[in-house]
Amino acid sequence: MIDAISRLDRELYLFDEPESGLDPKTAKQVMQKIQGINQRGKKVIMTSHQFQNINNDDYHLLFLKAGQIQFSGSPSEFLKKEGATSLVDAYIKQDQLL
Repeated sequence: MIDAISRLDRELYLFDEPESGLDPKTAKQVMQKIQGINQRGKKVIMTSHQFQNINNDDYHLLFLKAGQIQFSGSPSEFLKKEGATSLVDAYIKQDQLL
């Protein structure tokens, strides 16, 4: 299905938990397809609770809690802000503070 979606020519793509319920190999393939869409100059908005495939500053993270923006920036900025070495650890630290 993701192949069909990635062939569409849209300016904006929305993905809601695209890795949900997928095995790690397929999840990585889905994320690579989504990155390919973005690399073609298209805008991609994606919700996710999976951080393992968000591994570079091509992403702009937006963390929300109770409808309020808690963080907006790159993964490396989030890691630095939280003094963490992984996005999971940074998220847990941030969540405990709120």
